[in-house]
Amino acid sequence: MLTVTILVVLGIGLLALASNKHFKLVGWLYENKKRHTRKVDGKKFIQNGLRISGWLLVVGSLIVAVNATPSLAISLVWWFSLISGAIFLVALSINK
Repeated sequence: MLTVTILVVLGIGLLALASNKHFKLVGWLYENKKRHTRKVDGKKFIQNGLRISGWLLVVGSLIVAVNATPSLAISLVWWFSLISGAIFLVALSINK
């Protein structure tokens, strides 16, 4: 279940960092507009990558949680409690 915990926290963290409000925390990934020669918006590309990666990690953690324990009810309760804990942890760390 440590794997599920790590996947959930990382997934929720990536989803939080992909939001417009908190994207400035990863602004160093955004290329400088002076060097911007392509018509592709780098900010949207990075945000979409963070969102897709976050959702893949969250769904992957659900799959791991369901396959790890024999009882579906226990694994779903564990997964939802980890989701709520991860949201709280990420919210505390971002809002400092």
